[in-house]
Amino acid sequence: MKFEEIEGDLISLAKSGAFDLICHGVNCQNTQKAGIALQMVKAFRTNQFPMELGIRGDWNKLGQIDYEYVYMIDGIAKFGKQLTLADIATNPVTFAVVNCYTQYNYGSNHADGDKAPLDFAALTLCLRKINHIFKGKHIGLPVIGGGLGGGNPILIVKIMKELLTDCDVTIVHYKKS
Repeated sequence: MKFEEIEGDLISLAKSGAFDLICHGVNCQNTQKAGIALQMVKAFRTNQFPMELGIRGDWNKLGQIDYEYVYMIDGIAKFGKQLTLADIATNPVTFAVVNCYTQYNYGSNHADGDKAPLDFAALTLCLRKINHIFKGKHIGLPVIGGGLGGGNPILIVKIMKELLTDCDVTIVHYKKS
């Protein structure tokens, strides 16, 4: 499969139909208030996915993934119950948005946060699940855990390259458009 790194805006690219799914890392504290997670909440309501509505601080989330499909209709992201038959008939751009539970605690930007909360075992497990569930799909993702997660970006990209072997992968390094 293909692996590339580009500069751009992951969310804008996803909305334009560039990917079959996009992923990002989240913590197990039910907060997505900084970094790309905040942008994902604004664009795709990732804070309303089933696991995010579960128990705050649940260790069992670590290494899990949670996803929903997004339907882009006239430039607006819509989800399940928001869709009408007319919406579906318009053949919308459809892709999945995945929350990857890669850290237990908040990042260093939070008063109660950790300097480097990224859990590499959890990241590995999430990537293995994505590779299996979304085999053959085109994935867009940031360097999960390389920013507020405090992980080493070079090591993270190496892990992504080793584990997402059954997918076409595009790592998007954020560049404001």
